[in-house]
Amino acid sequence: MRTLILKSDRDSFEKYYLKKMNGKDAAALPYYRPLNEFFRYLSVLHMQKLKLPGSSFWYGPWKRQIHTFDNVILFDRNYNWNIIKYIHKKNPGCRIIVWYWNPLAQSVRVPGRYRKYCEEWSFNIADCKQYGLNYNVQFTFWDSIKTWNSKMEYDAYFVGRDKGRSALLLQIKELLEDIGKKVCYIIIKDGTSKKGKNFYSAPVSYEENLKNVSNSRCIIEIAQKGQTGLTVRCLEALFNGKKIITNNRELSSYDFYNPSVIYVLQENKISQKDIREFLNKKAEPVTSQILKKYDYKAWLYNFNLQIK
Repeated sequence: MRTLILKSDRDSFEKYYLKKMNGKDAAALPYYRPLNEFFRYLSVLHMQKLKLPGSSFWYGPWKRQIHTFDNVILFDRNYNWNIIKYIHKKNPGCRIIVWYWNPLAQSVRVPGRYRKYCEEWSFNIADCKQYGLNYNVQFTFWDSIKTWNSKMEYDAYFVGRDKGRSALLLQIKELLEDIGKKVCYIIIKDGTSKKGKNFYSAPVSYEENLKNVSNSRCIIEIAQKGQTGLTVRCLEALFNGKKIITNNRELSSYDFYNPSVIYVLQENKISQKDIREFLNKKAEPVTSQILKKYDYKAWLYNFNLQIK
């Protein structure tokens, strides 16, 4: 059974995942042919704004082999769901799976007219219940765990776009520094950011992010308003044996939850005493048996693709 995974390759995070997923179990390729910024703009204008026919012109070289695959997994954040009909037409017997890697509140659902050709899956339990989607786990890569530096550089680390979270993030940073902790924050400016603030940083590559995770004792994970579900950031921390400070109360319902590893803020209230005790407490490691449920290979297996 041959499986093709299609997803974006817009940044270092997306490219990292494409590279890690591409192998003997599945071919993982970008949706679209390599484009410079001008032609990328034209492709968006063609497919998303004007919605003209002929969108397959922009598809990557995979389109010449689509008839050879038994399964195709389409990641969300694709601005052209016509691709579902294209794949079905070229390979009617192919199983098409749409994977919502983001909550539907932050994504674009497959239009109703195309749903008869595909299955819809999500990591977000709330979306699965509300929209009748199939559930699969959030995932990262077990074999990507690295010890970049045996000496811990930071007590706490955060990286991400502002997304309206900067006020709470800075509260946590101030509290941690008040109790003598060394903190690394990379808050990237976006449309929610306030002008004139000097705490914003330039983006870092995904490989640099993984290095920072490895060199930190605790990871800060603050969900934006309305966001639910397990994040890749959380799995990065757990797979590397790090503690987590988060406002995502859903984490307490997962099988990996342990209060010595995960500190959940209550209604975004911050207790200096509680956080100090949490950071000083010895962590009980999460077993590899549990963590491997959230590995890429387990994620693939859960689709019942009959991969050998």
